[in-house]
Parts: sequence; C-alpha cells; structure tokens
Amino acid sequence: MWTDDYPTSSRICAKLKVSRVWTQLALESAEVPLGIAFQEAVTKLFFWGYSFTRLAPSLVIDIFRATQWNPAHNDSRQVLAYLSRVGASGGKNAAISQWLIVLLWSRCRNRKKARALVVAILEAIGRDTAARVIARPLYRLNLPAKLKPALELRNPHFRNLRRLLRRWRSNPAALAKEVRAVRY
Repeated sequence: MWTDDYPTSSRICAKLKVSRVWTQLALESAEVPLGIAFQEAVTKLFFWGYSFTRLAPSLVIDIFRATQWNPAHNDSRQVLAYLSRVGASGGKNAAISQWLIVLLWSRCRNRKKARALVVAILEAIGRDTAARVIARPLYRLNLPAKLKPALELRNPHFRNLRRLLRRWRSNPAALAKEVRAVRY
C-alpha cells in the first residue's frame, strides 16, 4: 500500500494484507530511474497538498522553470506559500532555502527574473527571519560546510547574488521597485 495517510492505510493494509510504504521515499528510491516521471509525480503531490518531509530544491527549480521564472504565476505562488511556512523553520530548512536560492541564481539565465524570484522567496519567508537566517549567512558565507564547495565563490554571478542579498537587507524599497518592473 503506497500512502502516507495512516488511518486509511492501516485499514486497507489489514484488509488486503499488504505493507505500507512512505510515498516520498518510494519515489526517491525506485529501482528504475524515473526521471521526468518522478518530477511529474512529485510535482503533482506538491500541488495536491502533500506534506513533504523534505522538498528538494531541484523540484522547486523545475516548478519555477515551468512558470517561466514568474513569481506571480499561480504555481510559483503556491511554492512561495509553502516556503513561507517552512523555509526557515529550523537550521536544516534554512540551509535548504539557501541552497534553493543558489540553484535558482545559477539556473535562471535572466538576471532580472532571478532577482525577482530571490526577492519573492525572501519576502515569503519574512523580512526579519530571512534577513537573519537566509540572506546574511549567504552573503557573509557563514554556511554549512556541505554548501560551500558547490557555490563557486569566485564566480562573478555568485558575487552578484551576494550584492543582491546585501541590497535587499539594506534598501528593500529601491529593490522592490526594480523587481516590480520585470516583464514576463
């Protein structure tokens, strides 16, 4: 039985005499590489309201890419609402949010759209919290050891992200005006 709904799965598993499997783990550990099918399944779970133990940043990037990097798109707004609830709720979630921002910055080639999405993520998490546990550690490079090697610290694009994060913390009004001017 492939479900995370414990009461339902308990009744069905007892009646059919089958085992219960954790949906997210079953998808992630499939013996046959699922590729696009995996991404589609996990994306559908997300939009159906599934409570992820861990929402992979690569899935979020795929959703943003499908919306043409538009933070106002309905699917992007759902992701931002999710991040507002869990994006900084603990050290590991903050590190995942930091990794998401770094991935977004490296994969979105349109700098204006990337800036708009980074600002949208930070604002969704909340100015005070995001400034303290997401933005500041990223631009000061006070990051978990696992995150540092992947950042390509000498990359000029990453330096631009660090500048954006500092600017977001110090002058949010000017940055908000610039972000609103982005065309999709």
